[in-house]
Amino acid sequence: VTAPLHNQYEVTAPLHNQYEVTAPLHNQYEVTAPLHNQYEVTAPLHNQYEVTAPLHNQYEVTAPLHNQYEVTAPLHNQYEVTAPLHN
Repeated sequence: VTAPLHNQYEVTAPLHNQYEVTAPLHNQYEVTAPLHNQYEVTAPLHNQYEVTAPLHNQYEVTAPLHNQYEVTAPLHNQYEVTAPLHN
């Protein structure tokens, strides 16, 4: 999990099956969470919006946006990767 900070950087959390959650930061960027069967949830960021994408086994990827950003990707066996963003 890599979380370069601020402006067009990304947090990527590889999930159970090489699926990824990518959260480009700050202003009209997107969080895309490919799901177990390649469905996607896409949410434009900015201002405390949230994208929640239940994954393979009722696990979730939650990306609260803008200021104290977090990407949390609980993995297949309940391990978690948390990457607070921005500063």
